[in-house]
Amino acid sequence: MPVVGKLYLEGNADVIKVAELTLSSGTGFFYLIASAFALTLGAVLFAIAMWKTNNLPHWLPVIYVVQAFGLSFGASIGYPFEMTGGILLLVFSFIFGMKMWAHSPSP
Repeated sequence: MPVVGKLYLEGNADVIKVAELTLSSGTGFFYLIASAFALTLGAVLFAIAMWKTNNLPHWLPVIYVVQAFGLSFGASIGYPFEMTGGILLLVFSFIFGMKMWAHSPSP
């Protein structure tokens, strides 16, 4: 796909058809589905690890799983779901960072 993007930026508009064919079926489509499931599975495993710690509120791992689902499968449902996943990732990252900073040892 980086080659497709480069050719498009050089003014070759026909390369969009190549991208559509690559992602509509075959290897590209399989890669997208596999990566969506891998992201969601990884998020669930990380959420389980966060749930077992006593330093984090239990609603934080739930936000993490929901954002992963929104970012991986949200585009197929609709743009608002994908956007919600991005916003939840931003919220999660801020809160998780603040919690980790609060529990870090002082130098």
